[in-house]
Amino acid sequence: MKKKYSRFNINSFFVLLNSKNSLLIVLILFLFSLDNFAQSISSFNPINACTNSGSSVIITGTNFTGATSVTFNGVAATSFTVDNDSQITAILSASASTGFISVVTLLGTATSTGVFTVDSLPTATAGGTQTICSNATATISGAFATNGTIVWTENGAGNITAGATTLTPTYTPTAADAGTSVTLTMTVTSDNACAPQTQTATYTVIVNPLPTAIAGGTQTICSNAIATVSGASATNGTILWTENGAGTITAGATTLTPTYTPNAADAGTSVTLTMTVTSDNACAPQTETATYTVIVNPLPTATAGGTQTICSNATATISGASATNGTIVWTENGAGNITAGATTLTPTYTPTAADAGTSVTLTMTVTSDNA
Repeated sequence: MKKKYSRFNINSFFVLLNSKNSLLIVLILFLFSLDNFAQSISSFNPINACTNSGSSVIITGTNFTGATSVTFNGVAATSFTVDNDSQITAILSASASTGFISVVTLLGTATSTGVFTVDSLPTATAGGTQTICSNATATISGAFATNGTIVWTENGAGNITAGATTLTPTYTPTAADAGTSVTLTMTVTSDNACAPQTQTATYTVIVNPLPTAIAGGTQTICSNAIATVSGASATNGTILWTENGAGTITAGATTLTPTYTPNAADAGTSVTLTMTVTSDNACAPQTETATYTVIVNPLPTATAGGTQTICSNATATISGASATNGTIVWTENGAGNITAGATTLTPTYTPTAADAGTSVTLTMTVTSDNA
């Protein structure tokens, strides 16, 4: 019987098959052909890209003609173009993540040996708010950042004195910051394929002022009067007045206008009133003090000395009189006159005949010469 033969030309190989063994030989040759024509991925460029960037990725390999799918870690490319049998240009999907690249053709799936990296955008969380005294420092806590390098800046009169490139910077205020809010801004700059993308977050430092105290000066009073303070001022705290005299603060001890009432023991002395202002903010228990002086002048005193008896043709010179804290003037109620020393402690009275047989009263008046 005459044998039948078939002829195939595969990959330049001419094969003569007889019908009995043709099925097995064709299958072997078909598998050999598929293996010889299978696609592969040899490289890709770039090797990383920023998320949501829509970057173009050039994939290099073999047998890409007729590709039906390109995926990045299982997520289909937004689009792709088969440039030629050995190159595909794919557009990265917004939802792609780090992983292997795969290309699907009618002949099968080729997967990269290297990982394509999808870089994340930088993130920044600053942490909140902090209240400090103007003589303190603020160290940030609670800040968080990823995928970038950190730089802190500020808009205050003070400075970031430590940690400007860390999550825990320290801000040192100056007096000019007192009573203000200073904003510290953390800028995180991408250090991957997302560069130069940045992300910012802010942290607020509330700078409380120290207490202040101005007492107002000096006041002179008589020992039988009272002194009410004027001209005092205070900020950023509560007021309390104290004194070092024998008298007492009888009103307004927690106000700017306290009243001091002296007693006799204060006469001739200076009493110091001290205003203490205690911080009522983040500067507590800081205090500030100021003093006010009350000069207490004594009342005038007068002692005339007693009684003297003279002849109507003689004179009487006073002795034993005393006076303080004032000026002296002597007067008389007789017919004669004070003929000498009317403003001294030893005046002289000269009677007339009409004074004979009477008592003449000499009165020394001491008029205060102080407050």
